[in-house]
Amino acid sequence: MKHAIFGWAAGALLLLAGCGSDGSSTSPQPINPGQDTATASIPPTDTSTQKPDTSSTVPDTTAPEGPRLSDELPGTWVADSSFMLNAGFLSVPVGANMSVTFLADGTFSSSIDASFMANPVDGHLYTQSGTWTAVSADSVRVVPTSCMAADTIMDPTYKMTLPFKQVQGGFVANELKPSDCPDPSWIAEHPVDSTLVFTTPVTLPVQGRSLWTLTFKKQP
Repeated sequence: MKHAIFGWAAGALLLLAGCGSDGSSTSPQPINPGQDTATASIPPTDTSTQKPDTSSTVPDTTAPEGPRLSDELPGTWVADSSFMLNAGFLSVPVGANMSVTFLADGTFSSSIDASFMANPVDGHLYTQSGTWTAVSADSVRVVPTSCMAADTIMDPTYKMTLPFKQVQGGFVANELKPSDCPDPSWIAEHPVDSTLVFTTPVTLPVQGRSLWTLTFKKQP
């Protein structure tokens, strides 16, 4: 494209050079055979009075088409997933349920619950709270400001460092303790049929930080 523009500019300069007046003669230049004499004799058009009248133009105040993402987010969204809990030489599949609630005042809270060996763990493994801000009609910035994670303790039964422990009749999450919050994230997808695909940074005990892309369903 750069070469095409350069060629067009060079050609325009050559045409302008060929149209200059000949200082050696004041006689009219002959019309080339086949030249349209009608167009050759038309005087230049006076455009000085053809400016459009904008005195009555009304500014366009029409709102952007479609819903704003910030109007669609308020409510509770839930996603189900699973991950492998790595503890030393052993990896165990864990079911995960993540819930996030966006409030209209620009705050949010979320939590992660789990099941271990098909048994639900009583209590949260991880919680977040913070703020969310509409940056544009199609973009929201989510900023975690307070994060808590279940303490990891060596389980004497499974000989694994776990964020939960076995109790009579099942499992219970360990005590929540302050945890470093992940970096802010962005939501730039509008929900479709009450479904929102959202990539969120998560910090889990033992697992460390990772990005989870989950499909959230809006709750009635």
